[in-house]
Amino acid sequence: MIHTNQLKFTYPKGSEISFENFNLEAGNEMLIIGPSGCGKTTLLHLIGGLLQPTTGDIIINNKNIAQLKGQEMDSFRGKYIGIIFQKPHFARALTVGENLYFAQKVGGNKIDKERVKELLNRLGIIKHIDRSPQQMSEGEKQRLSVAMALINKPSILLADEPTASLDDTHATEVIKLLRELSSEENTALIIVTHDSRLKNEFKENILTLKSIQ
Repeated sequence: MIHTNQLKFTYPKGSEISFENFNLEAGNEMLIIGPSGCGKTTLLHLIGGLLQPTTGDIIINNKNIAQLKGQEMDSFRGKYIGIIFQKPHFARALTVGENLYFAQKVGGNKIDKERVKELLNRLGIIKHIDRSPQQMSEGEKQRLSVAMALINKPSILLADEPTASLDDTHATEVIKLLRELSSEENTALIIVTHDSRLKNEFKENILTLKSIQ
């Protein structure tokens, strides 16, 4: 499913970071932890095709995305990769449902209204389907972000600091939800965080990054 090999990235100011090789199969999960500034989000963006490595390989579904650029990478990401960013990204002019329909079209899929309803119902926000995302609470927006990331049934779900601003109870709920949904969808789940609380939820498959020297 996912395999990285000798992955390196050079930042604009010239510092270089090397990442440990790892493999992750469909339906499995990985927690990537480390202090702020150690390259966690950089690694997530490399896997998501938002950044291109200086050297190395990122094999997803037998495709080396390190060699993809522009529209080709965008199309691959839309079809196979779902990303939950730290801050939600929605089109304000569209309703919740329309945002999800648009995401399906961008991913190269036909609009599937039943899939949209299924996800929103599962996430407990179906009442907002015809409303603006601006009318939702922060917690509801976070759940919509999960729906946006899962709408095209991606092979990989990437979550960037999903519990950073949550208390213990809500952090546990969010992680439980992500794990349940990724298991149901047979999606590989990668969470990057500096939240040490999550180590208790992930007993195995933890990748720890060190501070950049």
